[in-house]
Amino acid sequence: EHGVTTCQDGATAPDMAAVMVGLAKAGLLQMDIVAYPMWGTDVMATLADNAEFDSQRYTGHFRFGGLKMFLDGSPQGLTAWMTEPYVEGPDGEKDWVAYSTMTDEDATAFAKIASFCATATATRPPTSCCASTRRHGTRRTTRTRWVCAR
Repeated sequence: EHGVTTCQDGATAPDMAAVMVGLAKAGLLQMDIVAYPMWGTDVMATLADNAEFDSQRYTGHFRFGGLKMFLDGSPQGLTAWMTEPYVEGPDGEKDWVAYSTMTDEDATAFAKIASFCATATATRPPTSCCASTRRHGTRRTTRTRWVCAR
């Protein structure tokens, strides 16, 4: 009766979206699952192919909650994009500062797609695209993660 009632997939690939949609349609999910299709995949096709799940309401315990992208990795994995080099990179590289996962142009374009998704139909609730940032040392991106959620 009480306990964990909802889980989320924070980087949903199209094949996993198809699996979760199939389970929801078959009535096999017993817990609410909210999925966030990930940048780097055809998120528009994923949403279009599964439009009945692109809602604030769960259908068969499943729904899409928005879109997700991230701009760098983690300090512990030596993949956080830094302004000052790590002592050494993951394979002993000197002057290792890691890298961004996408260009500024790609990040802006993806945010526009997420915004478009929110206004594509009058029945769809608005999307809130916001960046949460945490300063971690001398990280170049200040750990920006965009989660565009409905």
